[in-house]
Amino acid sequence: MPLDGNNQFFDPAIPAMRPMVLKYIEDVTELGKTISDLISLSLRLEKSYIRRHYLQPEPAALFRCFKYSINAASGLPNANRQDHGTGKHTG
Repeated sequence: MPLDGNNQFFDPAIPAMRPMVLKYIEDVTELGKTISDLISLSLRLEKSYIRRHYLQPEPAALFRCFKYSINAASGLPNANRQDHGTGKHTG
């Protein structure tokens, strides 16, 4: 699946981030599959019904890490900036 935007793991100062995030995505994806099985059963369908009909071949699991500028005085993200949102962000 092609992804648009910058590298997901853009900060070389945090090398442990990549395996931790990939493990988190894997775990949350499995949790979602389990929940879909429970929903199927609650609807009195075959356990794998939702998984087979809606999650095949695999559900899309995307990750986007945002980097916001830091206020030098407080050390916190700049709250006064008006350009935060869900659009493309760059570091």
